[in-house]
Amino acid sequence: MGAISVKNFDISFITRTKEIIEKYEDYSGGYEFTLLINSLLGLLILPKEFSEQNKRKFKYEFLKQPLETFPILVDIFRNYTIDVYYEDGKAFKQKKFSFKSGIKQIEIPLQKISVEQLLRRIRNGIAHMNITPTQFDGKWDGIIIRNLKNYKYCNFETYLTYKELRDFALFIANKYEKTIIR
Repeated sequence: MGAISVKNFDISFITRTKEIIEKYEDYSGGYEFTLLINSLLGLLILPKEFSEQNKRKFKYEFLKQPLETFPILVDIFRNYTIDVYYEDGKAFKQKKFSFKSGIKQIEIPLQKISVEQLLRRIRNGIAHMNITPTQFDGKWDGIIIRNLKNYKYCNFETYLTYKELRDFALFIANKYEKTIIR
């Protein structure tokens, strides 16, 4: 991978984050969701900020494409309802994925949502601490990420299992690695 340098910091960060996600297998340690949330947030922020500051350019074609272009994203972000559990063991109904537009809260289908729009709402949800862990048998089994528009209404929510969160973070890392203009 080479030495870390200021010039290649973003490339090293993306590559190293991807390697950490791929290598982390200590599911008994209890840090898997923490690691993935931290990794995903870094992958959502760093490439975008480097590009906006003209420190690095990315080919953004994949960001403009609709979610339905990528089978892995279709698998992760399908709209249906699932049962998730409170700490006391009681189940509640949770939307697996919901993406809404405007004050009228009109549901937007996958073919009309770009990868970039999805990344922005996930980034905002994590950065503004709109994350709710869910558990089963005393262990995290997923997280709910929500984006609140003007702190008044929810225009995005998704429930992600460990595997889905990991697959999504690796998808983002792989796409950025392939689109960096060196």
